[in-house]
Amino acid sequence: KCFAFDDSFEHEAWHHGDATRIVLVFDVWHPDLSDREVQFLSFLQRSRMRAEMAAEREIRKQAATEAEATGSIPSENGDDFYQLLQDGRDILPDNSWWV
Repeated sequence: KCFAFDDSFEHEAWHHGDATRIVLVFDVWHPDLSDREVQFLSFLQRSRMRAEMAAEREIRKQAATEAEATGSIPSENGDDFYQLLQDGRDILPDNSWWV
């Protein structure tokens, strides 16, 4: 079963089913944007992701420091999205699979 939707508006999604759900997310730029506009918006996206990654690393670092100070185990607050991206990037050493 396949489902497509426009996620350019603020939204939330849940999956309460028993089966695994796989979501493929990809960006499609509006055809009326110029190459320069796409380049600029891509730069903004990458900058935001780098800032979010740095913030996530800092939060985990602080949690590990606090856990070490108290002798407890750092809590896992769900999946680390950015670590998941890095792990996926490390699966294949090049982009030869990318079409």
